[in-house]
Amino acid sequence: TLAGNSNRKSMWFHNVSTTAIYLAYDATPTSVSYHFVLASGTQPHNGVGAILFDNEWQGGVYVISSAATGTICFAETT
Repeated sequence: TLAGNSNRKSMWFHNVSTTAIYLAYDATPTSVSYHFVLASGTQPHNGVGAILFDNEWQGGVYVISSAATGTICFAETT
């Protein structure tokens, strides 16, 4: 989860796992109710998983994985 931040200028999320990652703005995502789904890479941590960039949203972002092994890297700039 990335908390809301009124000073946020941008944020990014990168799926570095072999599972799908679901994201939702200000809501808890599920595998059928989400705003974005980040596709998996072909191998863990190989850098080819999907990436989401957003330079407008300042609210909270909630994340779930389709399996317990899901891993995501994320950051924000302020």
